[in-house]
Amino acid sequence: MTDQAVDAGGVNLSGVDRSPAATTSLFLGRTRELKELRADIERAGLDTISGRKAPRARVLLIAGRPGSGRSALAGELVR
Repeated sequence: MTDQAVDAGGVNLSGVDRSPAATTSLFLGRTRELKELRADIERAGLDTISGRKAPRARVLLIAGRPGSGRSALAGELVR
């Protein structure tokens, strides 16, 4: 995945480090969801419609109501 900076007429953020802070995680619970997401990442990709093997690229969607912890779950997944 690559990072891209887009000029939207606002503040220039190209020099800003947007990497997550290296702090201790205060993430609690969601063990089952993390386990399922990690298992899905390890699972082989599906075949394409043409029958050829697809590359090992996957898109995972974490859906839920606002305030349900989707961003925290995604952040914990990448740690």
